[in-house]
Amino acid sequence: VMKRFWKQGLFSDVKISATKIVGDSIWLDIKLDQRSKINRIEIIGSLTKNEKDEITAKIPLKKGSQLTPNLLDRTKRVIKDYFDDKGFYESQIKIEEKPTSVGKSMVDVNIKINKGEKVRVHSIIVEGNDALKFSKIDRVMKKTNPKGRLADFFRTKKYVENEYKNDKKALINHYKKIGYRDARIVSDSVV
Repeated sequence: VMKRFWKQGLFSDVKISATKIVGDSIWLDIKLDQRSKINRIEIIGSLTKNEKDEITAKIPLKKGSQLTPNLLDRTKRVIKDYFDDKGFYESQIKIEEKPTSVGKSMVDVNIKINKGEKVRVHSIIVEGNDALKFSKIDRVMKKTNPKGRLADFFRTKKYVENEYKNDKKALINHYKKIGYRDARIVSDSVV
Protein backbone atom coordinates (compact mmCIF):
# COMPACT_ATOMS: atom_id res chain seq x y z
CA VAL A 1 0.00 0.00 0.00
CA MET A 2 2.82 2.38 0.88
CA LYS A 3 4.56 1.69 -2.43
CA ARG A 4 1.35 2.52 -4.30
CA PHE A 5 1.04 5.85 -2.48
CA TRP A 6 4.70 6.71 -3.15
CA LYS A 7 4.38 5.80 -6.86
CA GLN A 8 1.56 8.31 -7.26
CA GLY A 9 4.03 11.10 -6.42
CA LEU A 10 1.29 13.12 -4.76
CA PHE A 11 2.53 12.80 -1.20
CA SER A 12 5.63 14.02 0.60
CA ASP A 13 5.21 11.57 3.48
CA VAL A 14 3.34 8.27 3.90
CA LYS A 15 2.96 6.50 7.25
CA ILE A 16 0.89 3.43 8.10
CA SER A 17 0.58 2.27 11.68
CA ALA A 18 -1.53 -0.27 13.56
CA THR A 19 -3.67 1.48 16.19
CA LYS A 20 -5.53 -1.51 17.59
CA ILE A 21 -5.48 -5.28 17.24
CA VAL A 22 -8.45 -7.38 18.42
CA GLY A 23 -8.39 -11.08 17.61
CA ASP A 24 -7.89 -11.45 13.87
CA SER A 25 -8.88 -7.78 13.15
CA ILE A 26 -6.52 -4.80 12.90
CA TRP A 27 -7.21 -1.08 12.74
CA LEU A 28 -4.78 0.83 10.52
CA ASP A 29 -4.03 4.54 10.69
CA ILE A 30 -2.85 5.87 7.31
CA LYS A 31 -1.24 9.32 7.44
CA LEU A 32 -0.58 11.07 4.13
CA ASP A 33 1.10 14.47 3.76
CA GLN A 34 0.10 15.96 0.44
CA ARG A 35 2.76 17.76 -1.58
CA SER A 36 2.46 21.52 -1.83
CA LYS A 37 0.77 23.08 -4.84
CA ILE A 38 2.10 26.15 -6.61
CA ASN A 39 0.15 29.34 -5.94
CA ARG A 40 2.40 31.82 -7.76
CA ILE A 41 5.70 31.73 -9.68
CA GLU A 42 7.99 34.74 -9.68
CA ILE A 43 11.26 35.06 -11.58
CA ILE A 44 13.73 37.37 -9.82
CA GLY A 45 16.93 38.68 -11.38
CA SER A 46 18.28 41.24 -13.79
CA LEU A 47 16.55 39.77 -16.84
CA THR A 48 14.69 41.41 -19.67
CA LYS A 49 10.93 40.96 -19.96
CA ASN A 50 11.50 38.84 -23.07
CA GLU A 51 13.90 36.52 -21.20
CA LYS A 52 11.41 36.12 -18.34
CA ASP A 53 8.60 35.34 -20.81
CA GLU A 54 10.72 32.76 -22.66
CA ILE A 55 11.79 31.08 -19.42
CA THR A 56 8.20 31.01 -18.13
CA ALA A 57 7.08 29.31 -21.34
CA LYS A 58 9.85 26.68 -21.17
CA ILE A 59 9.85 25.67 -17.50
CA PRO A 60 7.68 22.75 -16.34
CA LEU A 61 6.45 24.66 -13.24
CA LYS A 62 2.85 25.78 -13.67
CA LYS A 63 0.42 27.43 -11.27
CA GLY A 64 -1.69 24.81 -9.51
CA SER A 65 0.68 21.89 -10.16
CA GLN A 66 2.23 19.90 -7.33
CA LEU A 67 5.78 20.74 -6.37
CA THR A 68 8.09 17.72 -6.50
CA PRO A 69 11.90 17.51 -6.21
CA ASN A 70 12.03 16.13 -9.75
CA LEU A 71 10.06 19.13 -11.04
CA LEU A 72 12.46 21.54 -9.32
CA ASP A 73 15.51 19.76 -10.79
CA ARG A 74 14.00 19.80 -14.30
CA THR A 75 13.21 23.51 -13.93
CA LYS A 76 16.82 24.30 -12.97
CA ARG A 77 18.13 22.25 -15.90
CA VAL A 78 15.81 23.98 -18.42
CA ILE A 79 16.88 27.43 -17.20
CA LYS A 80 20.58 26.47 -17.19
CA ASP A 81 20.31 25.11 -20.75
CA TYR A 82 18.49 28.30 -21.85
CA PHE A 83 21.33 30.51 -20.62
CA ASP A 84 24.04 28.13 -21.90
CA ASP A 85 22.55 28.48 -25.39
CA LYS A 86 22.77 32.27 -25.02
CA GLY A 87 26.46 32.11 -23.98
CA PHE A 88 25.98 32.60 -20.21
CA TYR A 89 27.82 29.53 -18.87
CA GLU A 90 28.24 30.88 -15.34
CA SER A 91 24.51 31.30 -14.62
CA GLN A 92 23.26 30.46 -11.13
CA ILE A 93 19.69 29.38 -10.39
CA LYS A 94 18.15 29.12 -6.93
CA ILE A 95 14.53 28.08 -6.34
CA GLU A 96 12.84 28.98 -3.06
CA GLU A 97 9.46 27.88 -1.75
CA LYS A 98 7.59 30.28 0.53
CA PRO A 99 4.37 29.51 2.39
CA THR A 100 1.38 31.59 1.34
CA SER A 101 -1.73 32.74 3.16
CA VAL A 102 -3.99 31.29 0.44
CA GLY A 103 -3.98 27.75 1.84
CA LYS A 104 -2.01 25.37 4.01
CA SER A 105 -0.79 23.27 1.10
CA MET A 106 -0.05 26.21 -1.25
CA VAL A 107 3.39 27.80 -1.77
CA ASP A 108 4.81 30.70 -3.74
CA VAL A 109 7.85 29.78 -5.82
CA ASN A 110 10.62 32.34 -6.29
CA ILE A 111 13.19 31.55 -8.97
CA LYS A 112 16.30 33.65 -8.39
CA ILE A 113 18.52 33.87 -11.46
CA ASN A 114 21.97 35.41 -11.78
CA LYS A 115 22.93 34.91 -15.41
CA GLY A 116 26.51 36.12 -14.89
CA GLU A 117 28.78 37.35 -17.64
CA LYS A 118 28.52 36.21 -21.23
CA VAL A 119 31.45 34.02 -22.23
CA ARG A 120 33.17 35.44 -25.29
CA VAL A 121 35.92 34.12 -27.54
CA HIS A 122 39.10 36.04 -26.70
CA SER A 123 41.40 34.33 -29.16
CA ILE A 124 41.79 31.20 -31.26
CA ILE A 125 45.20 29.52 -31.34
CA VAL A 126 45.92 26.85 -33.96
CA GLU A 127 49.10 24.78 -33.69
CA GLY A 128 50.54 22.38 -36.26
CA ASN A 129 48.85 24.03 -39.22
CA ASP A 130 51.04 24.51 -42.30
CA ALA A 131 48.42 24.26 -45.04
CA LEU A 132 46.14 27.25 -44.37
CA LYS A 133 46.61 30.82 -43.30
CA PHE A 134 44.84 31.77 -40.08
CA SER A 135 42.59 34.18 -42.01
CA LYS A 136 41.27 31.21 -44.04
CA ILE A 137 40.70 29.16 -40.87
CA ASP A 138 38.90 32.14 -39.36
CA ARG A 139 36.59 32.38 -42.40
CA VAL A 140 35.80 28.64 -42.28
CA MET A 141 34.90 28.87 -38.58
CA LYS A 142 31.90 31.13 -39.14
CA LYS A 143 30.32 31.09 -35.66
CA THR A 144 33.43 31.01 -33.44
CA ASN A 145 35.26 34.31 -33.82
CA PRO A 146 37.82 36.08 -31.62
CA LYS A 147 37.09 39.59 -30.40
CA GLY A 148 39.14 42.64 -31.23
CA ARG A 149 39.61 42.16 -34.98
CA LEU A 150 38.16 44.70 -37.37
CA ALA A 151 37.42 41.98 -39.95
CA ASP A 152 35.09 40.28 -37.46
CA PHE A 153 33.28 43.48 -36.42
CA PHE A 154 29.80 42.26 -37.43
CA ARG A 155 30.35 38.61 -36.50
CA THR A 156 29.35 37.19 -33.12
CA LYS A 157 32.06 36.78 -30.50
CA LYS A 158 30.08 34.78 -27.95
CA TYR A 159 31.13 31.21 -27.24
CA VAL A 160 28.45 28.62 -27.91
CA GLU A 161 29.59 25.03 -27.48
CA ASN A 162 27.40 23.54 -30.24
CA GLU A 163 28.51 26.20 -32.74
CA TYR A 164 32.14 25.52 -31.80
CA LYS A 165 31.67 21.80 -32.49
CA ASN A 166 30.06 22.57 -35.85
CA ASP A 167 32.91 24.94 -36.74
CA LYS A 168 35.49 22.23 -35.95
CA LYS A 169 33.65 19.85 -38.30
CA ALA A 170 33.56 22.55 -40.98
CA LEU A 171 37.31 23.09 -40.60
CA ILE A 172 38.06 19.36 -41.04
CA ASN A 173 35.74 19.23 -44.07
CA HIS A 174 37.57 22.20 -45.59
CA TYR A 175 40.93 20.47 -45.12
CA LYS A 176 39.52 17.35 -46.81
CA LYS A 177 38.13 19.46 -49.65
CA ILE A 178 41.59 20.88 -50.42
CA GLY A 179 43.21 17.43 -50.46
CA TYR A 180 44.15 16.61 -46.87
CA ARG A 181 42.05 13.42 -46.56
CA ASP A 182 43.55 12.37 -43.21
CA ALA A 183 43.13 15.74 -41.54
CA ARG A 184 41.91 15.63 -37.95
CA ILE A 185 42.01 17.68 -34.81
CA VAL A 186 44.38 15.91 -32.45
CA SER A 187 43.24 17.82 -29.36
CA ASP A 188 41.52 21.02 -28.46
CA SER A 189 40.78 22.88 -25.25
CA VAL A 190 38.73 25.82 -24.13
CA VAL A 191 40.26 27.87 -21.34
